[in-house]
Amino acid sequence: MKRFFEAISDCFGCGNCELVCPKNAITFEQDDLGNCYPIISDDVCIGCKRCVKNCPALNPVPTHEFLASYAGWSMLYRKESSSGGLFSVFASKVLQSGGVVYGATSKGINVFHVRIDSKADLFKLRGSKYVNSILANIFFQVEKDLNLGIPVLFTGVACQIAALYSYLNRDYSNLVTVEVLCKGNISNLLFESYLFKLRRELSIEDIQEVQFRYLPSSRYLFRVYDGVRWIIVPKRLNSYMWSFNNSSTFRDSCYKCAFKRIERVSDLSLGDYHPTKRFLHDMTAGCSLVLANTQKGVSYISDILKSNDLKLFALSKQETILSSKCLRTSMDCHHRRKEICSDILNPHFDLSSFAVKYGLKDSLLSSMRYSILGIKFLDLIKTIINYLR
Repeated sequence: MKRFFEAISDCFGCGNCELVCPKNAITFEQDDLGNCYPIISDDVCIGCKRCVKNCPALNPVPTHEFLASYAGWSMLYRKESSSGGLFSVFASKVLQSGGVVYGATSKGINVFHVRIDSKADLFKLRGSKYVNSILANIFFQVEKDLNLGIPVLFTGVACQIAALYSYLNRDYSNLVTVEVLCKGNISNLLFESYLFKLRRELSIEDIQEVQFRYLPSSRYLFRVYDGVRWIIVPKRLNSYMWSFNNSSTFRDSCYKCAFKRIERVSDLSLGDYHPTKRFLHDMTAGCSLVLANTQKGVSYISDILKSNDLKLFALSKQETILSSKCLRTSMDCHHRRKEICSDILNPHFDLSSFAVKYGLKDSLLSSMRYSILGIKFLDLIKTIINYLR
């Protein structure tokens, strides 16, 4: 007999229960939206409850109200990053000391966590990835490195870091955790379904790489690489990021996320900082928000502040909280969530039909920008015709 793990609606799919089960009695199965949930085989389960003890949803890990916060960027890494480049600064510090860094990378259309031990590989972890990163057995390797005394920086979204702490079940002085502030988690199935339709819409055979946040000027764009050239995806065809921005494709637990508050689970938190009247910055490049949540995080920032490469500006508590909704509350579930997800997953409902149904439309100025930045002139004419309709 098979049954769902307890507190299934709170599960964020970290995989800890499967990792620690001594009898391999737990497997993960997808729901209709592609989100994975643990299933227990009662005929194999011995009732040891290790899965329960290592579940961060059932056993919340300690959190800390942030002690200091800054907005700023790295002069060295800013232009090649999707925000202010501070992750690269943090990671470089660990790598230069002989340590290792864990974070999300992409290979083709797949996103998963990997380990790097060289600055030459740092590019693999840069850039935002708005899709679930597969952890697999990465916690085994993290624990092994920590026990060997190797300095480790682990980066991920809050629920992944909570899962790591639950799995380790002890403090390590050689571990620094860096959380990426997160709106919500989208399944790989939704992502793959969207890319399948996008290939058909753009008349290309393959999508080898995706850049979720390309910043050629003052506006982030979504682009894909087909093996020959980068193609800017027009707003009309970008139902994936449209759905992300209106919070219609997240996992159930994301709409009641336990980590959307000022108390954070990691040593450091990173996100975007948008310009205010008091603090303006060059909008042709990104700017980071960074929070030091523990004394370890404060010490870490104190060390990097010695670098002339950094431009960091201290923020007040109020400025920090107002700068990101992720520090205040979970995202509201879109009232048409099921319908939107169903349309994305339906292989016969193309992106043009989606655009018409939900009102996705390019301005003529945007159409010209897309043409200049990589779309063929014929595609521009088609976009203008669609606009005039």
